[in-house]
Formats: sequence, C-alpha cells, structure tokens
Amino acid sequence: SQVLSELQHLAETRSGTFPQITFSTELAPMTIAVPDFETQEKIVRLLSTIEGKIRNNNAINNNLAA
Repeated sequence: SQVLSELQHLAETRSGTFPQITFSTELAPMTIAVPDFETQEKIVRLLSTIEGKIRNNNAINNNLAA
C-alpha cells in the first residue's frame, strides 16, 4: 500500500541507533484511506464471528485436555 511504502521509506532514511518517526512532522500530513462505515461494520461482524469460533474451539480443546 501507499502508506506502507511511505512509512518504509521514512524508516529507511533515518539514521542513528533509535531513529524516530514523529506524528506531527511525518504522520499527521499522510492521507489514509478508510472504508465506509457499512464496510467497517461488515469487517467487524466477520472478525467477531471468527473470534467466537476461536473461543469455542479453545473451550473444546480445554475440555478435551481435561
């Protein structure tokens, strides 16, 4: 993605032991594409379903191990 490429470039052009990327000078001016609210809700529902399945599988595994 464009954002990842820009951040990678910033990181690679820094020098020193602990190079810093600051919000105010490098990150604040970046434009980041955010999906519309309906798409965000679909993503949340999908991830919630997957998370529920993981919890259920963990519970089954714990029960089988007991």
